[in-house]
Amino acid sequence: MKKNSKLYILFFSILAIVFLIAFYFFQSHFMNYSSIKIDSNEYLVYTKYSYEKDGFSITLPYINIIGEDSKAINDSIDMFYSHYSSNPYCNITYEYSIQGNVLSVLLKAFDYQGTIPDITFQSYQFHLKRLSLISDDELLSMFSITKDDVKNAILNKFQYFYEQILSEGYYTEEECSYSCFMEYRGVSSYLDNVSYYVRDGTLFAYKPFIFSSIFGEEDFFKEEDFQFLIVDIKKD
Repeated sequence: MKKNSKLYILFFSILAIVFLIAFYFFQSHFMNYSSIKIDSNEYLVYTKYSYEKDGFSITLPYINIIGEDSKAINDSIDMFYSHYSSNPYCNITYEYSIQGNVLSVLLKAFDYQGTIPDITFQSYQFHLKRLSLISDDELLSMFSITKDDVKNAILNKFQYFYEQILSEGYYTEEECSYSCFMEYRGVSSYLDNVSYYVRDGTLFAYKPFIFSSIFGEEDFFKEEDFQFLIVDIKKD
């Protein structure tokens, strides 16, 4: 009996050691995504290009993931930058986040070359388990919403902007109705040029619009106003 007990203890000790070793390799191999990286010494997303001059800066990301879809994202980022590469009056930044199996990457470009700053957003959603792009429809389905929900969230925020502008005395409703306000914003559709971004369980839509007019609203709008909260699952 004592001999059998010792064998049982030895067996379970070996089993525990094997489990701990397997768990360690699982963590080191999968949790830091080394199995899907092109360069295991780099982060999953890292800055591949950075430039700064005369107060303007450009930082571009590289998606360090094997596969055709990640290559397509990197090619798209290069094309995005090529539009601004000869423009010395432009700021380009990026951010990314990982939520479960979803990698979300957002590019922001602020072009100050013209009289009115031109703002552009571009985003990518990538499934880290499938190693494939996530479409807008699939992303919205993950949050159990539709494009109508997105439209309503954006509409509500623009209506809030309009009410605040009226209350702060930029003009009266008689001088500029909501339709007039949206015309100055250059917005004919709430769903045009929308880029989605997932951060900390929250789905945002980024939508560019004109933030200045003869009424001087550029003093009212801030950079964060281009970010529209769509769904916050932490509050559900």
